Amino acid sequence: MLRERLSAESGRKRCIYWFSLSGVVAPALLLLLYIVASLLNPGFDHVLRTVSQLGVSTSNFPWILNSGFILFGLLMLPMASGLYLRFSRHFMAKPLFFSLALSGICVALVGVFHAGRTMADGRPVLEGMLHIIFASLGILSLTVGILAAADIFQRYPAWRGFVWPSIAVSAVALVGAVLFSQEVVPGWNGLVERVFYSIALGWVWIVAARSFLLPPGEAGR
Repeated sequence: MLRERLSAESGRKRCIYWFSLSGVVAPALLLLLYIVASLLNPGFDHVLRTVSQLGVSTSNFPWILNSGFILFGLLMLPMASGLYLRFSRHFMAKPLFFSLALSGICVALVGVFHAGRTMADGRPVLEGMLHIIFASLGILSLTVGILAAADIFQRYPAWRGFVWPSIAVSAVALVGAVLFSQEVVPGWNGLVERVFYSIALGWVWIVAARSFLLPPGEAGR
């Protein structure tokens, strides 16, 4: 029995290690593919146009960015699992897991359903509407996950330094998403989107890196 418990604990620690690594890779890979897609589309206006417009059929090699969305979303699933394993004793661990996992699924679907085409009256076609829905749900669920993480972090000394930064990131992401959706700053919509998404994805990378470097038994168990 003791041997089985030790084996299970060892397996849990390995999962936390490798699952956390997926969270480190996810934002970096998406950023890399975004840069590649940008370089292959010279003249693309990054201040006015949204990131997703690099993934529409009228762009050069749209599959590059769309692959980035899909891979990022899939890699978020093990990252969410890793944080759940690390903090499983906290009652907010499940909301954290489901929020981050839902965000990953939505981002992956953003890579499947593309923006761009509109009907004669200017409204987006079904594919474009789904793209908007999944993109909005993705950032909203990520924001909820960040707040859930902030509540967890305050219980563990090794993570307390992440509490207020997490709250600030969630506030910036939420305000930025509202400004973006309402087009409060016309002509700068692409830049607004990049700012709040970069901050949110930066949180993912930093938290995943912290979880990857911190021994599993020292925080969250």
